[in-house]
Amino acid sequence: MAFCTVCGKDVSDGAKYCPNCGTPQKDIELFSSEKSNTLKANVPNLYGAVNLDRLPAGYVINDRYEVKEKLGQGGFAAVYRVFDRNVETDKALKVFIEAFSNDKEAVEDLRREGKIMMNLTHERIVRIFDVHTKGSIKYIDMEYVEGKSLADYKLACPDRKVPEEKVLELGRKIAEGLEYAHSKRVIHKDLKPHNILVTKDGEVKITDFGISDCIRSSMSRIANTTSSGTLAYMAPEQVKGEDVGVEVDIYGFGVLLYELLAGHPPFYQGDIHYQIFNEPAQRILDVSDAINGFISICLEKEYCNRYNDVKLIINELNLANKKFPTPIQNNVEKFEEDNNKNTVNYRGTLQKTKHKKKGIVWRVMVVFVCIGILASSIGGVGVIRYSIEYEDVLNQIKNDSRYIELSFSDKSIAREQIKNSIQNEYAYYDFLALFSLGAIFSLLVIIVYYTGRWIIKGGAGK
Repeated sequence: MAFCTVCGKDVSDGAKYCPNCGTPQKDIELFSSEKSNTLKANVPNLYGAVNLDRLPAGYVINDRYEVKEKLGQGGFAAVYRVFDRNVETDKALKVFIEAFSNDKEAVEDLRREGKIMMNLTHERIVRIFDVHTKGSIKYIDMEYVEGKSLADYKLACPDRKVPEEKVLELGRKIAEGLEYAHSKRVIHKDLKPHNILVTKDGEVKITDFGISDCIRSSMSRIANTTSSGTLAYMAPEQVKGEDVGVEVDIYGFGVLLYELLAGHPPFYQGDIHYQIFNEPAQRILDVSDAINGFISICLEKEYCNRYNDVKLIINELNLANKKFPTPIQNNVEKFEEDNNKNTVNYRGTLQKTKHKKKGIVWRVMVVFVCIGILASSIGGVGVIRYSIEYEDVLNQIKNDSRYIELSFSDKSIAREQIKNSIQNEYAYYDFLALFSLGAIFSLLVIIVYYTGRWIIKGGAGK
């Protein structure tokens, strides 16, 4: 049998041109199982002759990995199912195309990230065995998962929508993998259905931890753009190019669940960039209010308003996964539906799990104001008592013969001594008075801040 050295497709014997890409016969080479052992990806004169994203079955890389079939294709890499001759087992090999391999900065980032990724060992995460960044071909040696991506899983469902109960089950498993990765200080940064694999047994495996970020950086440099990646799944702070935390994965998790339930991401038509920053996600029809509210928190524009820990998400999903109606619904106090845009602004007890730092600051300020009010009351009483006692003492000494005989200057000194003596007795009241001023100032700051937010958001209607 022959194969085309340009596209890698099989070509019938005697053909003058490749039926797939039209390559002339001179560029078509014979290929057989006998010759497969001699066709190596690390042979210099072959590199560039065969497209790395179209390797034919039987192709051998580095005398070790024999290509069995192509599993998928991305912008900068192709994934193949290969047979590892060293350990005699099937693996997945992500082979990067030449454009990425020539970006030295991206390759170095990939090598550094690869060391971290190889330490992730969890049943919900695809295992990475090696990151090969030397030689003419760069690739990642990964665990082979027999199954399909979550994107293909969704396509197999009626109306391309996954049932709510199944989404909760899948979401819990994905969250377990994220929780482990976050505990190792690893953020995915590119959660989407194509990066989630579902096995035949219904188990979930997350892939491409940290790898997509390296590829995005390379794409930005090569294409000379300020940002790149899958915009529909990116959090607002990620689109801005800011440093991100675990909240970016929580946003991506929310988009993921939204797409499984609605059949599409929350923002997928029109000016997606504008919608990510300015428009709330539409309410998902035929989905419980509790889950709509849960997802709306994940999709908050400000990262500090989202869940700040995947453990909180797992707890909610575990509750919801037991039965319907879910216990989460008992926490929902109010949904305000915007009939014009068919959106939901969630208000309920689930919001108590928002960003921890914000909650701590709020509690400290409330306690500070309460103590200040108490201090103000005690301080006010002290000032009154101080004034009354000072006047009583002055009235008493005015009739004292010893005071009457004093000169004018000595009388002033005596009054000052009495005043200081009484002030020392009530000194702590002065401290309470000053503290109360600080508390009152803090209260004014809180009132001004929330009044400003209320006005900016359009008043009580928001």
